[in-house]
Amino acid sequence: MKFASIVFAFGAFVTGLIAARYWYRSTQVVIDPGWSLPGMGGYIEPVDPELRQLDMNVATDKAFQSASELNKIASYWTAASVALSGVSSVLGAFG
Repeated sequence: MKFASIVFAFGAFVTGLIAARYWYRSTQVVIDPGWSLPGMGGYIEPVDPELRQLDMNVATDKAFQSASELNKIASYWTAASVALSGVSSVLGAFG
């Protein structure tokens, strides 16, 4: 039982690290309105304020969707880590 407890604890550790990576990646999502010039390093913003705001709204929505998807994946990995940790604790108590 002690060996099984250690195996489940290691699994909880690994899945916890994977979850942490996804949580971190979800905080690094950048809002990019797509105004950059390829190979030039500059930006071209729309002159019309309404078009500029529309571009920013679309870019913000895409960034939030991307962060949301990463958060969803991270929550599944966190749940797996908690489940493995619980099994490890129960097996350790009986060992």
